[in-house]
Amino acid sequence: MKKFIVFFILIAGILVFTNPDSEDFTSYVKQRMERKISDSGDDAVTDFVAKNLPELAEGVVAKMVERRNFLVYSVYELDMGRNSYRYIGIGTFFIPLQKDQPFNL
Repeated sequence: MKKFIVFFILIAGILVFTNPDSEDFTSYVKQRMERKISDSGDDAVTDFVAKNLPELAEGVVAKMVERRNFLVYSVYELDMGRNSYRYIGIGTFFIPLQKDQPFNL
């Protein structure tokens, strides 16, 4: 029983330490956008958009996201006007809670 408690406390401590913050979430969205844009083609316009749009979107996303911290995980709500998207951030991962995602993330 003592081993289980020590193991549980260790896992909880790791999750608290690796709980992603709002900057991690905006970086996650930026990386997903960059990947989606780069997969869409290899022309000059796509290259320009791939280099500039994620940087612009990063600041916008930071203003559109609300984070609720639950110590071992966080819930992020991305408010995009008529639609709202939720994600769980746990460890170093983000898990979308809806099937449809903005920007096909």
